[in-house]
Amino acid sequence: MSVDKSRHEEITRLVVRNAGPKLPRLPCHHIPYPPNRAFFGRKPELQACRDAFAKPSVMASPVSLALYGIGGVGKTSIALQLAHEQKGKKRIVLWVAAENQDKLARSFAEAAHLLDLHEEEADAAADCKVLVNWLSRADEEWFLVFDNVEDTTLGILTDYLPTGGKGGILITSRDPESEYSLTCLGCKVECLDSVEGKEFLMTQLPFHDVDDEKQMDKIVLLITHLGGLPLAIKQMGSFIRESGCSVNTLLDLLKDTTQFQEISANQTAFASNDYNHTLASVWAVSLSRLDSTALNLLRALSFLDPDSISGYILTALREFACRENRDDLCPFSTTTARFYSNIRTLRRYGLIEQDLKSRKITIHRLIQATTLHSMSRKDQAILFQLITRYIHRGHPQSQATSDTLFDQWDVCAMYAPHVLRLSRLGTELQIREVNPGLLFDIYFNCSWYLLETGSMRKAFDLAADTEAYCDPQTRDGQVKLSYIYNTYGVVKLQHQDNVAAGQWFQKAYQIRRQHLGELDVNSVAARGNSMLVLLNQQRYNEIADTLTPVRDLLKTILSHLPIRMTCTIFDQLAMAFFFLGRYDEAWDHIQESVRLSKDTLPVYSQGSGYDYFVQGNIRIGQGMLRDALRLHTIGLEIRKKVLGDHIQTAASCYRTGDLLDRLGQHEAAILSEILLESHRMYGDLDLMDDFGQGGKARSAWRVSSIMRMMRRWDEACVYAAEVAKIRSALGQEPSTCLEEADFNHLLNKMDC
Repeated sequence: MSVDKSRHEEITRLVVRNAGPKLPRLPCHHIPYPPNRAFFGRKPELQACRDAFAKPSVMASPVSLALYGIGGVGKTSIALQLAHEQKGKKRIVLWVAAENQDKLARSFAEAAHLLDLHEEEADAAADCKVLVNWLSRADEEWFLVFDNVEDTTLGILTDYLPTGGKGGILITSRDPESEYSLTCLGCKVECLDSVEGKEFLMTQLPFHDVDDEKQMDKIVLLITHLGGLPLAIKQMGSFIRESGCSVNTLLDLLKDTTQFQEISANQTAFASNDYNHTLASVWAVSLSRLDSTALNLLRALSFLDPDSISGYILTALREFACRENRDDLCPFSTTTARFYSNIRTLRRYGLIEQDLKSRKITIHRLIQATTLHSMSRKDQAILFQLITRYIHRGHPQSQATSDTLFDQWDVCAMYAPHVLRLSRLGTELQIREVNPGLLFDIYFNCSWYLLETGSMRKAFDLAADTEAYCDPQTRDGQVKLSYIYNTYGVVKLQHQDNVAAGQWFQKAYQIRRQHLGELDVNSVAARGNSMLVLLNQQRYNEIADTLTPVRDLLKTILSHLPIRMTCTIFDQLAMAFFFLGRYDEAWDHIQESVRLSKDTLPVYSQGSGYDYFVQGNIRIGQGMLRDALRLHTIGLEIRKKVLGDHIQTAASCYRTGDLLDRLGQHEAAILSEILLESHRMYGDLDLMDDFGQGGKARSAWRVSSIMRMMRRWDEACVYAAEVAKIRSALGQEPSTCLEEADFNHLLNKMDC
C-alpha cells in the first residue's frame, strides 16, 4: 500500500544535515548581572582565585576551583567580580545558573545560541552536548562560572563540565563537599570580621560620623549581632537608608525579639538552610517596617516558587489582585500603579531581586521562610486560598477525559513549580480552610502535565496528594477519583507493572460506567486503557477480538466519539496485528488512523510522532528497513522538537540507531550519538522502579555491540560492563549472548 507523502513535505528537510563544523560567534561574554560597584574587600579570596586561574590551562586539563561557604557569605559576589575581570582576558566568559538541572540546561542552551552553536531544531539537551564538546576541544581560552551548585545538582554537574580545553571553571556552593566531589581546588569564604564588617557597612552609610567613637562602637556591636554575614550587613544598610532608622534604634529593634522568637521557634522553617538565625532576625525587622500593602504582596509571593516568578506570572498575579479581587478577601488587592510601587519597595529593601529587562523576580528562600512563619495561622490560610484561586484562574485545564495538555505545555511549565510548592506548603502548614474543588483541579491538571512530559514520579506523587480533595461519598467525588486512578494506571503501565495498571484502569472504568454510562467518552477511554495492559501482557488475540466489533460500530452507536478516540482504536488494533505478525493488516489500520487525524492532528505533535514510530515498526516487520529508517528518523525529529527529553524520544533514539546498525551503517549509528542520547535520557528522566535502568541497559548493549563490530574493544568493554552491572542490579541472570528481547521485556511494549 502506498504512503501518502503530503504530510511529510514539511519535515523531510529535517533529516538533511549540513556538513562541516560551525564556527562560533566571538567574543561571547554572557554574564547576566552588571559589575557590582559596591563590591567590598575579599582580597584574599579574589587573589586565591586569580592565582588559580593565572596559569594557562592545557587542552587536557581545565583549571577548576570551588568557592564554598554558608548562604549569604558572598560567594556569588566574588564570582561576579572575577567573571567581569576575566572579560578582559578571555573571549568566552559564561555564567551558568546551577541551582537545579532545569536551570543548568537552560543556561547552556542560551549560551549555545549566543555562541551560534545551536543547530536548527535542536533541543536544550543537544545544545548542551554541542557546547560541552566544543569547549572541550576549543583553542580559545574560556571561563565558566557555575553559580549556586546545590546538593541535588552536585552529582549531575559532571555532565556539564568540559573534559578538556583551555579553560577555567569556578563553582560556588554551600556544600563543602564540592571541593572533593568534583576533584577541584577549594577556597572557603568566611564571614567578615568586625573591622571588615564595619568598613563594609560604612560604605553604605556615608552620613555617619566616622570620628564618633561611640557611634563606631555601636556599629561594631551591630556587625557582631549580624554575625559578619555580608548579606545581612547589606540588608541592614538598605534598611537604614530607606527607613531613616538610626543604628541605636536598629539595635533596639533587634533586641526586641518577640516577633523573631515566634519565627525562629518554628525550626522547620530553617531546617534545610545552613544559616544561623541572624538573617532571620534581620528580615524580621525589615518585615515589621513595611506598609501593609507591600507586606501583603511579599506574603503572597512567599507562596510561589522563589526562582520561577516570571514576568508572565507577575502580570497574571497583578491582574488577579488589581482587577478581579477588589474586595476584603484579597489583602494585596490594590491599583496597578500601587502594585508595581510595592514591587519597587520590596526591591529597595533587598527583600526581592528583579531583572528589570525580563521583569522576573527571585526571592531568597530564607526571606520566604521568615515571611511565612511570621504570619498568623489565619493569614496563612487566607493567602493560601488566594494563591489557589490565582493559579486555578491561569493553569490550563484538561478535559474530563484526561485529554492531552500538549498545546498548553508552555503555560503549564510556568505554573508547575508553583503548584508543586503549593502542594508542599499545604502539607507543611496543615491548611484545611480551602476549596477542595479548586485544589483538585490544579493538582490533577499539573500531575497530568507532568505525566505527559515524562516526570512520572512527580506526577504520581502529586496525583496521590490530589486524592484528599475527592469526596468518595458523592457522585462528583467518585468521578474525580476515576481521573486519579487513570493517572496511576498510566504511570504503572509505563513502568511495566501490568497487574497494578489493570487494577487501576478497572477501578476507573467501573466508576465511570456506573455514574456516566457504558457509552460515555470517559468510559470508552477507560476500556481503551485496559487494552494497553493486554498489549503489555502480550494478549494480542484478545485485543483484536475485543476491538474489531468496536471498530465496526464507529459509524453507528459510537459515532459520537471524538476523532482522537476513534484513532486510538485503530492504533491499538494496528499494534495487536503487528505483534501477531499480521503486518499488512497492521499497516492498513495505522494508515486509517493517519487518514482520520490528518485534518486535526498537527504535524509537530505527540500523536504524529507516535504514528511515525508505529509505522516504522510495522515496516521493520515487513522487512522494509530503509523505509522504516525514514519513518523513524522523521518520528525522532518530531519527538525531539515536541517532547525534548522524554520516554518516547528515548525510544525513538534507540530504534533509529538500531536501524542504522541493521543497515550496516555502524559508524553513523555511533557518530550520530542517538544511541548515547537514548542511554542518557533513560538515565536522567524521573522514572520510577527499574524502567529507566532497563532502557539505559538496552542502549548500552547496542552501543557495545556496534563497538565490537568496529573493533573498538576498550569502549565496547566499558559499555558491556555497564550492561552487566545494571542487569545484575535488576536481578537478571548473567549472559554473554544477549539479544534485544533480553531488554525489551523490561520496557513498555509501545516503546519497544
